[in-house]
Amino acid sequence: MNKNTCTRLSGLLLLVALSGCAWRTYTPSPLDLPKAAELDAARRLDDNSVQAALAANGQDTTGWPNIIWNRDTLTTALLNIHPEQRAARAKVIAALTRIQAGLKPSAPELTTTMEHHSQTSDGKNSPWAVGAGLQWELVPASVKSALSQAASIESQEVKLTPGDTAWRLYRALGAAMLDRQLSLGRVQLAATGLELALAREKSVAVRERYGVAGAMEVQLTAQRLQDARRESAEADAAKVAAQAQLATALAVSFESLNNLRMDDWPMPEIADASTARQLALKNQLEFARQRLQYDMAEAELRLQVARQFPNLKLGPGLLWSQGDSVWQFSFSLPAALLNRNLAGIQTAEANRSAQGAAVLAKQSEIIGEVERLRLNALALTQPLNIARASLKAAQSQVKLTTAQFDAGNVDALNLIDARSLQLQAERAVFDARAALMRARWELELAMQTPLTTINTQ
Repeated sequence: MNKNTCTRLSGLLLLVALSGCAWRTYTPSPLDLPKAAELDAARRLDDNSVQAALAANGQDTTGWPNIIWNRDTLTTALLNIHPEQRAARAKVIAALTRIQAGLKPSAPELTTTMEHHSQTSDGKNSPWAVGAGLQWELVPASVKSALSQAASIESQEVKLTPGDTAWRLYRALGAAMLDRQLSLGRVQLAATGLELALAREKSVAVRERYGVAGAMEVQLTAQRLQDARRESAEADAAKVAAQAQLATALAVSFESLNNLRMDDWPMPEIADASTARQLALKNQLEFARQRLQYDMAEAELRLQVARQFPNLKLGPGLLWSQGDSVWQFSFSLPAALLNRNLAGIQTAEANRSAQGAAVLAKQSEIIGEVERLRLNALALTQPLNIARASLKAAQSQVKLTTAQFDAGNVDALNLIDARSLQLQAERAVFDARAALMRARWELELAMQTPLTTINTQ
């Protein structure tokens, strides 16, 4: 191999080596699980980072940390401190990096050859033949455009991931807040029931001393008191469970919620059929994902049509063979050029049709489900109205009985009975309102009003 040939081959190999990026070294990044567990245990709502997030979102933090937490501030805190939301954002970054990397032009391929000849023509030259070459793939502009469009649509779908996670966390938060709110109401009702049971026991004890109360009345009164105490204990346990559920939903410790003041979870008005349907079809992330998947199917079909015209591969090279320098130039096309990518196009067309049918089916499902939830919420307003009317009548009876008691016309037991009937009516109102609140909450979830505090960056 003469000097000029060696120089040419060395230069070609050096050009290939320098054409790439700088070499990277592997750096391990082990997870510190004990440290992460400590951070989880120390996470709080009234942390300075949460205050900064609230301020950045334009929410009032005057008097921090002694603020009243409402739906907006809790949602902001949730989506800024919950580990699952941070994980969702990290996955988006990773996916977008992968998509962008796929759009970068491929580097040329280096090919080398080395041959040994058993004989040489003159017996003086080296029996070795050594060569090197580069090969570039030329992608048609139509294919590049289709790939770019597909990547853009895939990026849009990937960006829905934090929204999916946020709505799942928000659903858990709302359910926990409703349970907490209802548990507090049950504690109050149970406390009133226990108070009346104790008053009844005291009144019956007096009647028993005077020989007015029979054994059955005494026994039933004792049983009512036991029932009231059990109900009060169960209500207290439900309150603890609701706070534990809320702590889990917010990813904070149970104790960190003890001294925080929280507002009631608001319920939106029941929308009319047209508005509810439009909001659900506009906002539901799953439906948006279905539509993007249809766009992806369209982009895939466009790509397969563009691939009717194959990529051309060009490959210049240099070969030194037994003292002779040979410049080479090659190009290649797929052997199935005349097939015009028929199989790929047909498959893409079938996928597009299937995805189109899936979008229409999802739309029909959403329309039916939203209307079902809306009608259910509307139907539950009537039991609440009836319960409220009954409560109003019971309250009037308590006022009348109180006046009679003050006048000495009835005894204490009559007043206790009237108040017990009022408590029964209050429980009916509570149960009817709780059912309506849950129905309206389910309707809100189906319409998926955008969470303005979501930060997907």
